[in-house]
Amino acid sequence: SMLVGSVAPAAAQGVPLIRDTEIENLLNDYARPVFRAAGLGTGRVAMRIVRSDAFNAFVVDGRNVFIHTGTLTQAETPNQVIGVIAHETGHIAGAHPAILRNDLKTAQSQQLLLMLLGIGLAVGGAMSGGESGREMTGVGQGVMMGGETMVVRSFLLKRRSQEAAADQAGFEYLTTTKQSGRGMLETFERLARSNIGSYGDPYMQSHPTEATRMRQLRTLVENSPYFDVRDPPELQMRHDLVRAKLFGFTRGNAEVFRRYPPSNTSLPARYARAIARNCT
Repeated sequence: SMLVGSVAPAAAQGVPLIRDTEIENLLNDYARPVFRAAGLGTGRVAMRIVRSDAFNAFVVDGRNVFIHTGTLTQAETPNQVIGVIAHETGHIAGAHPAILRNDLKTAQSQQLLLMLLGIGLAVGGAMSGGESGREMTGVGQGVMMGGETMVVRSFLLKRRSQEAAADQAGFEYLTTTKQSGRGMLETFERLARSNIGSYGDPYMQSHPTEATRMRQLRTLVENSPYFDVRDPPELQMRHDLVRAKLFGFTRGNAEVFRRYPPSNTSLPARYARAIARNCT
């Protein structure tokens, strides 16, 4: 999850949310067993869909998990999305958003608050492969030369420990529900690859040093008795239909027909082409 989402609840108010019963039902089916495993019960946490091509998800409180449409279109399996939801659920169960909000409230100056949010934008953009991360990295580097260095470093160290804790908790929820952590590992390894070279100072990362974090997660995942568990075919089909639907809605006709040419007669391909035609 990205810092800017976790510590700036106001930002969520301007987020372009979309409502779609089919997608919401699928996400709720992905999330329900995970929420139950985390002791969050039924109906306490809602899945929200953010219209954005970036691969991202975040929490701002203990009541909502926000997931980008880009995560759904880029994730090849339900397990990859479920892994992301499990990680975010780990943040909620650990009360991380409340802890971070409290840290920001006690930041001694408005300038420091803006610095921390600047770092948040850098981390969020870079981890999701966006240009905004690289543009904002300069803000973070300016922070490190200021007089608030120790406060900022302390803040980021706490963030890194929270990310590692969310990995561990998320993996435990997957194990409790007899699901593989393979998707979570694949997702975070991919984000780590897109993150290479984004930072000079390792303290600028809100996430644990990527190599260490991936090594820890890989060990957990590969030793799980459920490592080879695959998503049920009917769930994979629902996932593919949602990906096709989003692609049909958010891309131009030419792009849709390249990805789903008429020669592809599968149900998802027919769905994407039908939606694209109706959107013109």
